Amino acid sequence: MNRILHVSILSLFLLPFMSAQNTNRSIDGSYNNPKHRDWGSVGSQLNIQVPLAYGDGISTPSGDDRPNPRMISNALFSQTGDINDTRNLSAFNWGWGQFIDHDITLVKDVHDEVLPIAIPAFDKWFDPNGTGQMSISIKRSAFDPATGTSIDNPRVPVNAITAYIDGSGVYGSDEHRAKWLRTYLKGKLRTSAGNLLPYNTKNGEIDGGETYIAPAMDMPFPGVNTYFVAGDPRANENPFLSSIHTLFVREHNRQCDELAAKHPDWNDE
Repeated sequence: MNRILHVSILSLFLLPFMSAQNTNRSIDGSYNNPKHRDWGSVGSQLNIQVPLAYGDGISTPSGDDRPNPRMISNALFSQTGDINDTRNLSAFNWGWGQFIDHDITLVKDVHDEVLPIAIPAFDKWFDPNGTGQMSISIKRSAFDPATGTSIDNPRVPVNAITAYIDGSGVYGSDEHRAKWLRTYLKGKLRTSAGNLLPYNTKNGEIDGGETYIAPAMDMPFPGVNTYFVAGDPRANENPFLSSIHTLFVREHNRQCDELAAKHPDWNDE
């Protein structure tokens, strides 16, 4: 059943989507809904399913009356034993869930709106000397500037990628990323040595030299500047996620080889 589900979703990624203007799915999600061209497109508001809970009901942060986030994190990660899933699901369940989440939501930061998370005194990693003065900085989410003006119009974050399960994690949600990932040969996507994802270098290889032309990727590891490039900028967050991205690129290219063999007269498009 799981295999059928995964193949079905892959097929959805690879099928063209009929839009109001042409026969190809738009890279930014616009016109996927012919009656509402902006629904689910890049820059559209997130579809909030629960009541927003701002401090002032409009836009200010809330949570002063809730447990400290760092204390919650420490409590969860201090568990010493494994907790087996009651449905006997493997770790692939959360890995696949993260991949799908990254296909439908990405909220950018507002760089000048920084909030502190207070660190409990004698925190093992952030305040071993017990100063009680340490904090972790986080940035607030980008939002629609037309919101956050009143109780009836609270602040609403915007999505930086398409909200559709459309393979944007493989192909991107903007023209620059989508074009960079292509080889323009037999419809294939770029790869690096070992049939891995391409790197953000001049030639896409790990030792190819730095370039500013490659699409931006999140940099989760301080001091490391060479990363895999994928349709979603978070593809390097963990090896599990990177491997799923790699599998989809390989499957795309495998299907390209199959189609090229059946239709030798077809061009890259």
